Amino acid sequence: MFDTLKIKLDGPDAYLLEEEEKVKRSVVLNNMLRSAIQSRNKPDTSKMVETSEFINISSLKRKRNISNEQFLRSKLNSNGERLESRKYNFFGAGNENDAQGLDKIMKLPWEKIPRYLYMSSGVDLFFIHLNNEIVQLVKWLELTNSEHMLRTRALARITLISHSLWPGSKVQPFGSYYTGLSLPTGDLDVCILNVPGDPKRRLREFASILKEWRLCTGIELILTAKVPIIKYVDSEACISVDISLNQESSIDTTKHISECLKKFSTLRPLLIVIKLFLRQRGLDETYLGGLGSYSQFCLVLSFLQQHSSSYSHILYKSTTLGHLLFDFLELFGIVFNYSSTGIRLKGKGEYFNRLTTKSDSTLFLESPLPPHNDLGRGAFKYNDVRESFRLAFLDLVESRGRFNKICSSLEETKFKSPEYYSIISSIICTDYELFQCRARTVDKTQLSISAYRKPPYISNEIIKKVKLEMEKLDINVNAT
Repeated sequence: MFDTLKIKLDGPDAYLLEEEEKVKRSVVLNNMLRSAIQSRNKPDTSKMVETSEFINISSLKRKRNISNEQFLRSKLNSNGERLESRKYNFFGAGNENDAQGLDKIMKLPWEKIPRYLYMSSGVDLFFIHLNNEIVQLVKWLELTNSEHMLRTRALARITLISHSLWPGSKVQPFGSYYTGLSLPTGDLDVCILNVPGDPKRRLREFASILKEWRLCTGIELILTAKVPIIKYVDSEACISVDISLNQESSIDTTKHISECLKKFSTLRPLLIVIKLFLRQRGLDETYLGGLGSYSQFCLVLSFLQQHSSSYSHILYKSTTLGHLLFDFLELFGIVFNYSSTGIRLKGKGEYFNRLTTKSDSTLFLESPLPPHNDLGRGAFKYNDVRESFRLAFLDLVESRGRFNKICSSLEETKFKSPEYYSIISSIICTDYELFQCRARTVDKTQLSISAYRKPPYISNEIIKKVKLEMEKLDINVNAT
């Protein structure tokens, strides 16, 4: 079946982006790929590399003439005009001006204030309600069965191509999808092990197959990086896929993350909220100077290692996810002294005097795995990350004051029906594309938000089914 796959392996490679001009264009291409994922539209691959000027609407917030604070407090309309941000926090009964907002917020994962909260006394209701919202949000962000199936089928196609090119190779997913930390719009990271020969040539071979068989809607070969990879958008799943070769260290890192998720039950939900928070602000990409997924994991892990609830059983029982998110934003947005303090995660973790190091990065975050590199070295826009944490903390403080007033008024007036008030929407943008295209109810049969997710498994049945589909495609290609 796969004999025809090798026809054009030795032909010219139109996607090799090693020249300086093409490297610049690759950044444009990458933005288009990510825009295609969010909009769920297939990009025009014939125009991708040729386009020299491209404005990605979802990345307008990254422009230098719009500050991080302006982005947090404003948005753009269809004409490119900046409008005041609409925060759907509170909607009372009978307010006509809030009718559309109320309808919108009821479709999101936020829950209304339960009566038992505002009828209680002596309890900080703000953190309880924020905790409930985080739980609802994380459950809502879980991949659906169909989303899991699309990713599994993408892995099956990669497996079939890999085995046809390099018998004995092994396809191993890693990263957020493997650990259960993936957002619905997250990338699929794949490492192919036991691949002989030059990695760059092997990646070109794989890219040729993807292009010939129309399995991708856009493709980018990044061969000048320290770790050469292929980036493309899967034609069926419309998700971004990153493929590398023989990178066993990435597998070790993923295993370490899985072990930590088992140890800290609050790590997963808190990390998912931070991932979404940074992604909405365009501060989650390492190549753009933001904080990558692994660095985000290490920062949240360090916070939990040093948090007082980790050392006291009594405090642990009384600490909610609302407390943790509030404390995290306060610590890394306001309190933490980045110029003199470094973060080490090895063992139980510690803060240390970074003045003895030679690193000039804003954030000194030492990797818990050998060779213990400074993960913050590449985050040259970390000042923007810190500022976003600071502004988010101030938004939560402001939201806390409004929430307490609302609860007091509810108790005094004895409202019969609970009111809608979203705390977390003060820091999570509800106009984000993810919320617009993914309105659905939460499956009550899902696992708890802190439960450890089993690694994805590619069954032989799925591989056989995908193989039959590719054989039909083989016949159609030969016929044309």
